[in-house]
Amino acid sequence: MQIPCSPLLSNIVKHYLVIESSEHLLYRFFSDGNPGIAFRLGDPIYISDGSGGQAQPSSFVYGQISNYLNLQASSVKMLIAVLHPAALTKIFRIPANEIKNKTVALQELIGSKGRILEDRITNKSLKDAINCLEHFFIGQQSSSEPSEKFMNKLSEYINFNSGKVSVSQLTNIFPISERQLERKFKEYIGISPKCFADTIKLQSFLKSLQKYDGKKNLSQLGYECGYYDQAHLNTRFKQKTGLSPSQYLSIKDKLSINLLPV
Repeated sequence: MQIPCSPLLSNIVKHYLVIESSEHLLYRFFSDGNPGIAFRLGDPIYISDGSGGQAQPSSFVYGQISNYLNLQASSVKMLIAVLHPAALTKIFRIPANEIKNKTVALQELIGSKGRILEDRITNKSLKDAINCLEHFFIGQQSSSEPSEKFMNKLSEYINFNSGKVSVSQLTNIFPISERQLERKFKEYIGISPKCFADTIKLQSFLKSLQKYDGKKNLSQLGYECGYYDQAHLNTRFKQKTGLSPSQYLSIKDKLSINLLPV
């Protein structure tokens, strides 16, 4: 279930997700281009990148993910604040690349404030829990810096163009050098502009798959979303999700576009 945020937080939060399932043990999670804060309301969750499982705290922050993660749980019940791409730096005052490919306990980032927020959320109704989260985000807000506003414009431009933009196009359109662009992306978003654009391009393709009626072949659909041919589509898709497009399409009980049983 997707829940909108307060208009006061529209520059930080994209939306909230409530995810609940008890039917599967193994899930696949990959980046949609947005970091987030997750609150576990049910059983323990273990996340693995292939080198072993790691138990997750009751609340944790995740950054940009280069490839994909496997998630194990006897059941899943979570409240997730899905953030805008450049929101981590604004909320936690840290470079976003410090959380790239990581999950970090909320308490590790903000100390006792994180424990108090976690306790309030786990003991409240959904409506009250989201209200607690909104108060937290309002308290963490600071005045927007020029660099932050600029990065928001860049990420919005890439999203608007469904990821079908190159680094050279960005430096031609916006007043920034390639070196500055790379540095600011890593600081505010956590990954390179090319990697971010590739993630948004994949999301565009996944959204097209949600409406897929079988009239077009997947290669044609991929070409319309910016992939040169079937091989290019399959390689990028496998790298980001660990699945082929047809495998992804065959999974019916997706919890969200980037969290699904495997």
